[in-house]
Amino acid sequence: VDKAIPVEVAPVSLGTIAKEIKFTGSIEANIKVQVYPKITATIEEMQVDSGDSIKKGDVIAVLESEDLQAQVAQAEATLNVVEAQWTQMEVGARPEELAQAEDLVAKTRANLKDAESNYGRMKALYQQGTIARRQFEAAELAYTVAKAELNSALERRGMLREGATREEREGLAAQVAQAKAALDLAQIRLSYARITSPIDGTVSERFFDPGNLAVSTRPLVTIVQMDTVRVI
Repeated sequence: VDKAIPVEVAPVSLGTIAKEIKFTGSIEANIKVQVYPKITATIEEMQVDSGDSIKKGDVIAVLESEDLQAQVAQAEATLNVVEAQWTQMEVGARPEELAQAEDLVAKTRANLKDAESNYGRMKALYQQGTIARRQFEAAELAYTVAKAELNSALERRGMLREGATREEREGLAAQVAQAKAALDLAQIRLSYARITSPIDGTVSERFFDPGNLAVSTRPLVTIVQMDTVRVI
C-alpha cells in the first residue's frame, strides 16, 4: 500500500499576482523651462524661491524700469502733440493759436539742441564702454523724439498759417500712425521689466537675488513640471 502524502486544501479565490523589481536611477521632469530676461537691468524684486509652486503668468521678478517708463511718457507726449495737430487742422486757426505755434517751435528747437548735445555725449561714452547700452538708447530715443517734435511744431505752424494741403494731411496722418507705433513699442519694452512664468510648475532653481544685474544670456530661474517624470 502506498504511503499517504499529506496535502493542504484551500478554497479557490480570485487574487492579484504582483512582481516587484527594484533598480537604481534618477528621476527627471518631463518639462523643464529656464526663464531668461529680455533686457539687461538691475533686479528690484525676486518674487519666487526654490521649491515654490508657480502658475503660468505669475510674476517671477521685477526689474528697474525708470528709463523705460520715461520712454513711454515721451511716446505718449509725442502722440498727444500730433493728435492735437490733427484736431487743429480740422477746425482751423485763431490768432492766439498762431502765437502759441510760434512759441512751440522755439521751445522744441531748443529741446532738440539739448537732446542732440546729450546724444553726442552719450554716444561717445557708450563707444568708450563707460555707460550701458540702454542709457545710450534712451538718449538716442530722446534725440529722435525731439526731432519729431520740432518737425511737428513746424508743420503745425505752417498749417495754421496757410491751411493744410492734401499732402500735409496725409503726412500728419502718417505721423499719428508712427507715434502710435512708437508708443506701442515703448509699452512692450516696459512690459519686459516684469518677468512672468510661461508654465505651471515648481521653481527648482533660482540663480539671482534682488540687487543683482539681470542679463539676457543668463536664466533667472528653472521651472519644472513633475506631473509626469522620466527615469534615467
